[in-house]
Amino acid sequence: MTTRKKPSTLEGDVEAALEHLQRLIEDGWEYPDAHPKVALAYNVGADALQAAYDNL
Repeated sequence: MTTRKKPSTLEGDVEAALEHLQRLIEDGWEYPDAHPKVALAYNVGADALQAAYDNL
């Protein structure tokens, strides 16, 4: 069985994920679809990513 790493809340990780999220939205993705995809891809906490997005 594979164990998942605890999602990161490190500022650099969240910033990179936020940049990717913004690119997906610019490319036409809807936020509710893009948000979990990016959080999983970058292994960042969904709440941390949402907070960063909300603070743009």
